[in-house]
Amino acid sequence: MTWRVLAYPFGYAWPLAAVPGVRWFAGAYAGVLLLAIGLSVVREITFGRAFLSCLVIGGLILLAAGAAFSG
Repeated sequence: MTWRVLAYPFGYAWPLAAVPGVRWFAGAYAGVLLLAIGLSVVREITFGRAFLSCLVIGGLILLAAGAAFSG
């Protein structure tokens, strides 16, 4: 069940990633909030721990994506 929780938020963000103004908001929304809610719902970890871990990992991914897209 965990793979669905991790895959579905990125599936929602994928079409929005093509829009330049919405790309970063969609990535942060899916990578931080939706993943944290999903992980806490399936009782993998508490919401606080899920939010903090998704915030760190999502931030790192967005920084790497920003570096890759900028040149």
